[in-house]
Amino acid sequence: MSEIRLSKVVIIFSILSIVTTSGFTQQSKEIQLLKILGDFPAPPALQIETLESVKLDGGWRHKIEYVAEEADPLFGRAIDKIRAYLFVPDHEEGQKLPAMVAIHQAGGPQVRHLGKLEPAGLSDDQNQHYGLDLFKRGYVVICPDRLGHGERRKINEPIASMADIIKDFRLTDQRYSQLILSGRTAMGKIVYDLMRASDVLCSLDYVDKERIGTIGHSGGGIDVAFFMFVDKRIKVGISSCGFSEVLATFNEYAPQRAISGQALYGLAKIGRSTDYLAFLAPRPFLMTRGLWEYGGQSNPQSKWYLASKNHVEKTKEIENYARKRYRQLSANENLKTIYFDEAGGNHAFPPGVKKQAYKWLDGYLKDDKDTPGTQKDVIDVRYNKRQGIEHTKGSFRDKEKENELLKVLGDFPTPPSLNTNLLESVKLNRGVRHKIEYSVEEANPLFNSPADKVLAYLFVPDHSEGQKLPAVIAIHQEGITQTTPIGTFSTGKLEPAGLGGDDGLHYGLELFSRGYVVICPDQFSHGERRRIKDTFTAGSETESDFFLSELWIGQLLLSGRTGIGKRVYDLMRAADVLCSLDYVDQKRIGAIGHSEGGNYLVYFMFVDKRIKVGVSSCGFFELLATYHENAPSEPLSNPSNLALPGLAKIGRSADYIALLAPRPILMTRGLWEYGKTSVTEQNNSRKYVAETETIERYARQRYVQMNASDNLKVIYFEENEGNHAFPPKVKQQTYQWLDRYFKDE
Repeated sequence: MSEIRLSKVVIIFSILSIVTTSGFTQQSKEIQLLKILGDFPAPPALQIETLESVKLDGGWRHKIEYVAEEADPLFGRAIDKIRAYLFVPDHEEGQKLPAMVAIHQAGGPQVRHLGKLEPAGLSDDQNQHYGLDLFKRGYVVICPDRLGHGERRKINEPIASMADIIKDFRLTDQRYSQLILSGRTAMGKIVYDLMRASDVLCSLDYVDKERIGTIGHSGGGIDVAFFMFVDKRIKVGISSCGFSEVLATFNEYAPQRAISGQALYGLAKIGRSTDYLAFLAPRPFLMTRGLWEYGGQSNPQSKWYLASKNHVEKTKEIENYARKRYRQLSANENLKTIYFDEAGGNHAFPPGVKKQAYKWLDGYLKDDKDTPGTQKDVIDVRYNKRQGIEHTKGSFRDKEKENELLKVLGDFPTPPSLNTNLLESVKLNRGVRHKIEYSVEEANPLFNSPADKVLAYLFVPDHSEGQKLPAVIAIHQEGITQTTPIGTFSTGKLEPAGLGGDDGLHYGLELFSRGYVVICPDQFSHGERRRIKDTFTAGSETESDFFLSELWIGQLLLSGRTGIGKRVYDLMRAADVLCSLDYVDQKRIGAIGHSEGGNYLVYFMFVDKRIKVGVSSCGFFELLATYHENAPSEPLSNPSNLALPGLAKIGRSADYIALLAPRPILMTRGLWEYGKTSVTEQNNSRKYVAETETIERYARQRYVQMNASDNLKVIYFEENEGNHAFPPKVKQQTYQWLDRYFKDE
């Protein structure tokens, strides 16, 4: 095997072209769209290693490997290398050949292991062999593995079960979350990787750098447009059954679900994904769309019939929107769409359609026709971004830092009127338990999301007229377990209310018995806020719950919001309810949560200064450590649920707890939360404790600065085997600590 060290390639690459005609003005729009894709790292020197070479009729197929990115110590990621097949037609010395980047489809979980094999002609589906096809037509072709596919997956064998599917999605979403925390996006990373494939082609002396195109099917066809938007070296693109509107993908009525890590943070605030396609003008772009990609052609009454029809109509809308700009630039003929019924009009790239597409491509890259879009003044965005991740050290910049951390939580909507409704009342010993419903958010027509309402239990102790009582918001856990790979989402508020779940987590009921007004709301996507009302009974139900949660998180991200920010906003509405009650002392409101509920508590207190005291039971953790490659546990369900865009660029999640000072907060941590049976369990448990100690030391600096060191307390416990729990003696200490601030004189 040989290694080829290449000098840095001159990138023929213009960030932006200025268009001043109406409708698509402005450089500013293009800058905004580029910003939405996130940061791009500076690429390392290109090093290509040839792993194997196979002689074919008419040329060679090389298997190569090259470095995409350097190692990332923040998340413990090794050097990111990409393997690809490079097809080189036989050619004369000095001859310049056209070239293509062939992007494979995403496919279902069962075919993710194939990756580059499909366009390279090394898989069974001949419809996907477009890389090999184009090589036979005289193109140099590179077929790289996309992020999370082929030899870049952690699960290398084919998927065999629902558990494998969920694990695969979690691992992929974990990587997406690392990107989000770093101020990047999944699509931006995919584009960056494809630019490295362009770098490879541009390093080859037999490639004509003015005749490079790209082609992709399905998910690969979606990538084509974003890739071309950023990389102006790509002169022509073909998207087979690919490009679609991201905002529509996350619509409540979308026929298929996407994972939230694919959402472009804040896109809905400035435009739509179709804008990326429009800004490709005047460069040639061809789309194909099967008339029956969702099936249903034999049954006009089926939802799949309607889904297929709608898919075609949405594609026509995309085409019409983009065509406005192509016409403005006198390039109307350069945008083409093929609607086809061949092969049943399915989601495919059938022979007749491929023949049309290849002929169209030849017209731009092989005939004498001029290729539009050649740029003379060139810039590479990968060299134009601030590099590295900086953490604030030493003293806190208080207000400035606080504003940065607040911004990372995303936008918060304007709340509607509470409209609190009483659904039932049950007399208890020394008080009443009410079941209530209140409004959280208005309906969102962009995604066809209904109005968001919360059901909660409200415990009210007996009290005299005019008496003011302390109050607590009891935040339930999410309940991720080994037996339910997503989590016991159905329990929700029942657990802290003492009506279900773990008997050891009835802290809402217990605090009521100590004289506190307590509200136990359902968190986002839990309890009666789930679309699936019953408990898990089948794999398909688990999958549906997972993808519905992913849908909601994707909608938030597209709107410039975050999963944690949504939790905080919802908890603020619970605080609104408490503040609306004349028997609640608004100067004595606190919050308590276990596990994930204890994690959200810190962010909630950070935003809502009405919360004077907090208790986080086995909850708060450092997000940057959680997404580390060597984190003790497997990736969380819905990881991008927690990822805060750009957090790693300004600080760490421990900053949120530090900035609570001087308000009192208590954390608990079991000494053996990951178990102690095996050496691995012991080591992982110790790591978790050490991480908590690091958070405590970091936060205590500010508590000391504010003469409030006593207000930060951490209980490390071995009771109940030191498990991830809220055992009786720890609870007793916690409740006494809480009483000290809210009930003692």
